[in-house]
Amino acid sequence: MIDARRDYILARDHGWLEISLKVDGIPDQPPVKGKSQAPGGPDSCFIGVAFNKEKMISTFAEAIGDKTPYSLDTGYRFAVPARPGNVSVSLEGCIQKPRQAELKVDISKGTVYNLAFDGTSLKLEGQHPFDSVTLDSLNGKLANLDDAQAQLDAAVAQSRKEMLWGFLGLGLVVLLAAVWLRRRK
Repeated sequence: MIDARRDYILARDHGWLEISLKVDGIPDQPPVKGKSQAPGGPDSCFIGVAFNKEKMISTFAEAIGDKTPYSLDTGYRFAVPARPGNVSVSLEGCIQKPRQAELKVDISKGTVYNLAFDGTSLKLEGQHPFDSVTLDSLNGKLANLDDAQAQLDAAVAQSRKEMLWGFLGLGLVVLLAAVWLRRRK
């Protein structure tokens, strides 16, 4: 997704897709006819993610592991418009046959949708509110901290006043007790 499109989505009502890809069973590179080649691990995996047929992610990822079969374990988070839509994930290049899965998701404003792709199916694993941090929200939080600090300062000042009166009262009691004891003698 180009920056201008992402910025446009972020400027309007939007939610977030967080897609985890965990695909096992990725084979070694197939031998190329007429070329001698040592086993070098799997080919790069091409990953495509679309929302309502609009490409959101179009990238390569590397499978991991010491020997065949390898695994792909990666993920992406990105903003999408807040509206119902179809999410599709495709995987090709590192596997023998391209794979694709699709899922309908009703995207709500300010919500993160956790999706998981295992190479054959795409599932919704959960959703939760997205707590975005903006300058306005930071300003509000700083104002709340200032208010809390002012309340704390007032409480400390009140406690000091009460302690001072307590010490003065105790001092007065001790002084009166000393005077009374002297008079008795």
